[in-house]
Amino acid sequence: MVTIGSLRFSGAERVLLALANALQKKGNEVILLAMQGDESSPYKDPIDRNVEIQIINYQGGFFVKNLKRIFAIRNLILRDKPDVIISFGYILNPIIILASMFTKVPIIISERNDPKIEPKQKKYRILRKILYPFSNNLVVQTEEIADFFKPFMKGKISIIPNPITNLNIPQRYIGDRKNTIVSVGRLDQKQKNQILLIRAFSKITNDYPDYKLMIYGEGDDRRLLEDEIYKLGLEGKIELPGQKDNIMELIRDARMFVLSSDFEGMPNALIEAMAMGIPSISTDCGGGGARALILTHKNGILVRKNDNLQLAEAMRYIIENPEKALKISDEALLIREKLSINKIVKSWEDLLISQIK
Repeated sequence: MVTIGSLRFSGAERVLLALANALQKKGNEVILLAMQGDESSPYKDPIDRNVEIQIINYQGGFFVKNLKRIFAIRNLILRDKPDVIISFGYILNPIIILASMFTKVPIIISERNDPKIEPKQKKYRILRKILYPFSNNLVVQTEEIADFFKPFMKGKISIIPNPITNLNIPQRYIGDRKNTIVSVGRLDQKQKNQILLIRAFSKITNDYPDYKLMIYGEGDDRRLLEDEIYKLGLEGKIELPGQKDNIMELIRDARMFVLSSDFEGMPNALIEAMAMGIPSISTDCGGGGARALILTHKNGILVRKNDNLQLAEAMRYIIENPEKALKISDEALLIREKLSINKIVKSWEDLLISQIK
């Protein structure tokens, strides 16, 4: 049984659904349990038709809603008797742990972001510290995140990075790349910090007037970013095209990809850009995901968080050094094998087998 908060579009859901599909294809019986969703979910079609989907929709306040969830999930566990349960996310993990108490079903939980930043709510931090030790194993993506949990998980931690979830990633673009700098992510200033990227771009645009910055994605902070673009007089230079289904085809011939986040788990957008051979720059964001992916000036460039001057210089370096950018692209492509879905699923399978008695 694999469990997730919802089937909406986000990095954690993409990884979990890819894992569920891969486990099903390998002959396992997979039950996918979501706390929110409906028949029109954008992920309904990509889910393997043999995966059993259970959706529990409950409304109400924090206590009442989650108490209903705990009892409903417990009934499903007792009915279906899964060999093991996988849970993603700090909201759902405590619920699954409580629902499975005394059922003898092994519980593998996973944190998908920087635990020093999320959750922000104190109640979830308290629940995490009290309940996580009752799980059988905690899966995280990086050494930095593992170090955070070591004091209270007593060695029950596994590090498994995100896989490349899209099996149709285009091959590297061959030809002259467009004078375009691209970024992909939810428009969320508190995490993604796209204003940092906008300000860094403003420092190089006079030197490279034919370059454009395209920030793909949608979110609550669109107006904030639009105001910053207007304030800097960059309306004709920076575009916010929104969320696109064919995003990889749109960005594959870009000069470079930039991730400007303050914190991440392991950023899927960066993984996919590197897998397409797009020369990539990332902030050394909290959580350690970008640091685990990039060796500076070998397969990408890592810059300090919140330093628009260093980010601007990194962009300038890619523009002015095409041969070195090509070498960075060559090395970045190796991530296709390192984070292949088969390799990452094998790590998950080994962990699952070790927990099933």
